[in-house]
Amino acid sequence: MAKKPAKPKPEAGRSVADQVCVVPIAILTPDSKNAMDHPDRNAAVVKSSLERFGPGRSIVLDGLDNVVAGNCTVESAKVVGFHEVIVVEPKAGQLVAVKRSDWSPEEARQYGLVDNRSSELAEWNKPILLEHLDDIGVELAESLGWNEIEVGELRVEVSGLDDTPEPDDQPKTATTYECPACGHQWSPPKK
Repeated sequence: MAKKPAKPKPEAGRSVADQVCVVPIAILTPDSKNAMDHPDRNAAVVKSSLERFGPGRSIVLDGLDNVVAGNCTVESAKVVGFHEVIVVEPKAGQLVAVKRSDWSPEEARQYGLVDNRSSELAEWNKPILLEHLDDIGVELAESLGWNEIEVGELRVEVSGLDDTPEPDDQPKTATTYECPACGHQWSPPKK
């Protein structure tokens, strides 16, 4: 039987308690430039998940308690009646996990499904997304998952301009035939 790994010890001079605090949910500031929209169906699924399962994932805050990731979760938690947030400040190389020992295997599986589905039901706010991608530049955008072609397509979609020529704008082909009697010029049809 494999041995269970020993619980990690806090880094020297810093206890785990130093990395954790509890704050009122009301002090969190939503991201005013959030590039993700949460239609009613998405928000309803997140709210329902919080009511049924409680918290199952962490949100992300910056140093000023602005919500960087998890805006819909925070807003839904307020609606459901959550009042506090456990804030964990991990050091480099540490992940933050939400452990739910109270869930049955079926509940854990159901939560995994609703967590992934709620992400699918969110929608990009494309103008704000493009603004963020333009601000960070092509190389960094690629490292975050958007290649140059996708950014270009997003730019066309947001601008409402399509640079595909309309049929009337198609380049004219060179005339290759002329009627000796009347001077009419034509080209053979393209195959």
